[in-house]
Amino acid sequence: MIYVYRQDSKSATVVYTALIEAGAEAVRLRRFRDARPTTRDLVVNWGAYVERWPPGWRVLNPRILGNKFRELQLIAEAGVPVPRHSRTPHAGWLARRDSHYEADDLRAALRIGDFYVQRVDVDKEFRFHIFRGASIRQQHKVKVREDAHPWIRSFASGWDWINGGDGTEAMRRAAVRAVAALGLDFGACDVGRLRSGGFVIFEVNTSPGIDAGGSTAMKYADAIMRCYATNN
Repeated sequence: MIYVYRQDSKSATVVYTALIEAGAEAVRLRRFRDARPTTRDLVVNWGAYVERWPPGWRVLNPRILGNKFRELQLIAEAGVPVPRHSRTPHAGWLARRDSHYEADDLRAALRIGDFYVQRVDVDKEFRFHIFRGASIRQQHKVKVREDAHPWIRSFASGWDWINGGDGTEAMRRAAVRAVAALGLDFGACDVGRLRSGGFVIFEVNTSPGIDAGGSTAMKYADAIMRCYATNN
């Protein structure tokens, strides 16, 4: 049995549905008490912070930090380029929250944050969905509204992901290293291409938005089913 765990998440339900459509035995799990997995079963943790799992559970992404500043630190320590960041405010830097979502902190134009990042000038953003060291999907961001924000590229700001794009092999390798640096089995790594050349990693998402019925959901379902079948 494959359990997809997250109390409240549309994309977790999308992945669960894709698993069912692919022929897997799967359960959409919202509370621990609703499951009694064996060592053969697999729990897919879709972005939930869990301090301690019940003993004996086999979990993908068992430890999620839930702290964006610490994540940037760990990615940088792995030698992967990220924006400059600090707990101390700097003139012209952007205030961010440790647990920001959909760039809600940037859209709020905070003056005081949990941490601060230097704004970088990028001309394109990419997302690499990494699963156990392999890229299972590449995407890039496009405007979906005429009033889209010029540089805050979130869905709420008028941008969305579409499949494909001209992301480089160097970006893909960096995305793999970033996910590994956070101790994750899978994650969606957001990469900004700098106008001046090169790129930076913005973050790794452990519960990325996925459209229902799309091929990305099936990519995750296939990868999860292979992991389940090998009992690793």
